Amino acid sequence: MKDILIKTEGVCKDYLLGKVTLHVLKNIDLEIEKGSFTVILGQSGSGKSTLLNLISALDVPTKGRVFFDGKDISSLSPDQLADIRGKKVGFVFQQFNLLQQLTAIENVATPASFQGMPYEKRMEEAEKFLKMVGLGDRVDHRPMELSGGEQQRVAVARSLINDPEVVVADEPTGNVDSKTGGKILDIVKKLHKEQGRTIIVVTHDTNIADLAERIINIKDGEIVGNNVR
Repeated sequence: MKDILIKTEGVCKDYLLGKVTLHVLKNIDLEIEKGSFTVILGQSGSGKSTLLNLISALDVPTKGRVFFDGKDISSLSPDQLADIRGKKVGFVFQQFNLLQQLTAIENVATPASFQGMPYEKRMEEAEKFLKMVGLGDRVDHRPMELSGGEQQRVAVARSLINDPEVVVADEPTGNVDSKTGGKILDIVKKLHKEQGRTIIVVTHDTNIADLAERIINIKDGEIVGNNVR
């Protein structure tokens, strides 16, 4: 029997723009197994980032249900969703989203502070993950002192600090060159292969899709392909 981490049933997401309703997602049904590497593939405007927001507890659907680890999170309050995100989901964003006034190690440690991890422990864990992504010599550098690729590796390290059940990445190589992007993807592959983490990547890049066990194609808010490799 499959061990399902995330499941959606008839999920729709609408946005009201003035008097016009924009139907971004339409009746999305999917299952993502624990320990899997899934890529959600689609062009800009396809709805892929909106879908990622729903399955990672950043947002709730207009219609339908989203289950995370067996729990229906479709109608939870913002505080309840934040609790799930903080404990179970690690995020890697295209824009890095690092705090400019903090050092690399402080950026990585920040999510753990919200979960009550003692200072010394979270700094120890942050340094461990920075070393894991090859930045052990950059722990005291601020984002402006790091290259784009280094900033994204800091973001990857930050995503792991609370030992999440799933790491989600939205266009993780979108703001770096192809060589640096390859290094980022090598780290993501390592997280999956060696640590058994559930990985979900949203992208328009077919080269990233080639690395996944499963590719979900989305177009105009609908799933048009769901292939296991």
